[in-house]
Amino acid sequence: MSASGSVSSSLLTETDIPSRISRGKAGIHNVPLSQDEVHAQSLSDPQSFWAKQASYLHWHKPPTRILAEKTKTLRSGAEHKDWEWFGDGEISTCYNCVDRHVLAGNGGETAIIWDSPVTGCKDKISYTELLREVEVFAGVLREEGVKRGDVVLVYMPMIPAALIASCGIDGAKPPLSYRPFVTEAIALSSHKPRKTIIWQREQLRWENLNAENGERNWQRLLKSAGSRGVKAECVPVKSTDGLYIIYTSGTTGLPKGVLREAGGNAVGLNLSIGYVFGIHGPGDVIFCASDIGWVVGHSYILYAPLLAGATTVLFEGKPVGTPNAGTFWRIVDEYKVNTVFTAPTALRAIRRDDSENKLFKEVGERGGLKTLRALFLAGERSEPSIITMYQELLAKYAAKGATVIDHWWSSESGSPMTGIALSPHSALSRTAHRTGPIIPAKPGSAGKPLPGFDVRIVDDSGNEVPCDTMGNIVLGIPLAPTGFRTLWEDEERFYKGYMKRPIDLAQAQLNKQFQHIPLEKYDPEDEEWEDAKEGIERVVGEWISWVVERKVNLPATIEDEGVVEVARGKGGRTPLVNDAPRDLAHRRAQPIGDRETLDAFDAGTLLEASAAVVRTLEGGFGAEDENARRGARERDAG
Repeated sequence: MSASGSVSSSLLTETDIPSRISRGKAGIHNVPLSQDEVHAQSLSDPQSFWAKQASYLHWHKPPTRILAEKTKTLRSGAEHKDWEWFGDGEISTCYNCVDRHVLAGNGGETAIIWDSPVTGCKDKISYTELLREVEVFAGVLREEGVKRGDVVLVYMPMIPAALIASCGIDGAKPPLSYRPFVTEAIALSSHKPRKTIIWQREQLRWENLNAENGERNWQRLLKSAGSRGVKAECVPVKSTDGLYIIYTSGTTGLPKGVLREAGGNAVGLNLSIGYVFGIHGPGDVIFCASDIGWVVGHSYILYAPLLAGATTVLFEGKPVGTPNAGTFWRIVDEYKVNTVFTAPTALRAIRRDDSENKLFKEVGERGGLKTLRALFLAGERSEPSIITMYQELLAKYAAKGATVIDHWWSSESGSPMTGIALSPHSALSRTAHRTGPIIPAKPGSAGKPLPGFDVRIVDDSGNEVPCDTMGNIVLGIPLAPTGFRTLWEDEERFYKGYMKRPIDLAQAQLNKQFQHIPLEKYDPEDEEWEDAKEGIERVVGEWISWVVERKVNLPATIEDEGVVEVARGKGGRTPLVNDAPRDLAHRRAQPIGDRETLDAFDAGTLLEASAAVVRTLEGGFGAEDENARRGARERDAG
């Protein structure tokens, strides 16, 4: 394509970099900027900060308006704060993920590594090969009547076709659905997509295709299109046009379709992949052990690594059982992975099957983990024991300075809201050295706020709470560019669910509005943010989740445990702890000793229940010393 890759003169250049970055004979040298300094600049001067980030991408129409804030009026008459990022710009995410790198001479670099223990298949796809596949696939879609603005449902396993399809659709909007059946996935989509793409692996065939019903043999279509030279070029769209729709919170109610916008998503992810995850470009490899359809997979398997021109590992398997608990470490060794991103659940499963970390050490002792610089955790709270264990392993076997980082975000945010940045100075100069001091990781903490996210902890009156105090998380408006601005075809639900409770901070000297989200706590030791996770329970008028997890530490006889709620009179709910013993010898009921007092809760005794042990944690919130005076009272779990 012939469109210019330059940006308008209103965008920043390297001459605008703060004086803490100095020039020398060898180019720009880093005087390390702290994460706090970068974050402060992103909030104090968002126009300049995000203009700088936008300058690293190709714009078919460069934006001259970086951030515009306004008030939106809904059909119901309700009003709420609204904003636009790069509103007058036009961009192609596919062009920035694929074409741009080929035109820059990096077509031979590996874009995708596919590793499928499920099928025994492995493959590597270069950027040149990816471009060819995407162009042909887009051409087939065009022949089948898919056009700009259409909504296309993608339903695929973890195969390269899933990434190719998502890139090839680009000008349309693919809603990604993580559901077990195709019919459910289609029914889940409230927008009733006119086009549904189901591109299965070659080994699985559909017999007796019904062409009149729109069923096609994709392998034949692609082969035919390739032989006829059919292909389609990238289609630029408005920065504020939807890139994809991802559904969240749909297991117990009506799913919400989070609409991600093209320009903001590209700019924000292109920053975070280097700034947070330390993946800067060709030669860097990230292994994100998630799935397409989760926001983690869409952001950091698909878009962010390809935007950077790096290599992404597409893994079709599990942390254990494909074939064993050493699969993750085998992948790090085989593909020289620099950053691993997974969920604590995966590490728990690995610990269960390899309690002495023999498989990790086996790879580490032969030097197979020396490329690994960071292990990122998200998706749920990471217990300190997991973080501490892997931090010790990384210190011994991985790259110098390798660290375990817990961070926090959501489908709505699109990228991490809190965490520890591996390369904080790279936000202001991509040519600066990529190494430098980072914030020390603290087990149990999810780091500090990241660029563009103004995160505060306040009481119900909007006053910022002191350290070591429970409160409400609020986010300043506007959100960072990756953040959502609406729900798909449901403005009213977006307003009622997210924007109806504005809070004016009593102590904040800022002319901005804050929006309320769930329960949280502030860490007094280093002012890092404690991780808020799903699974919050209501007990006697109070919401708890990680409070229970944090206090109920596993004894040596217990392999794992989970906490659920059960009804208990008018007082709300009682936490019910399910303990899974390590072996049959420990399944007999026994006292729990020092664990009988859990702050404001009275713990019962261990009771045998099939293959697990069940305990109840009675009582409501109160003073720890009061609980200690009363003593723990034993009760049956019922």
